[in-house]
Amino acid sequence: MGYMQRVEHPIRLVLYSRRIRFTEAAAACEYHPAWVEAVINGRVPPSAEFMRRMSAFLDLPVGDLFVQEEEDDEPRPRSAAPKSTRRRLVRTPRGTQP
Repeated sequence: MGYMQRVEHPIRLVLYSRRIRFTEAAAACEYHPAWVEAVINGRVPPSAEFMRRMSAFLDLPVGDLFVQEEEDDEPRPRSAAPKSTRRRLVRTPRGTQP
């Protein structure tokens, strides 16, 4: 599974400025509120149908609501930092240099 970078979509600011809750937007577009929140917060990529419905609901073009990656963009590598700070011990046979 490829790495997906979290994206902040402009739709979040549009909903906030119009005082529309995620639950209201979800109901208007017939999606589950938790999924809508995950998309808007950038944890889940939006589907084409979702972008179309939100665009119609807010009467704004899709490009003004969602950040879309270029097809030429390559996925960014994960951080090289280990998940935990605990180091692994490497055992070598006695009498050899590591």
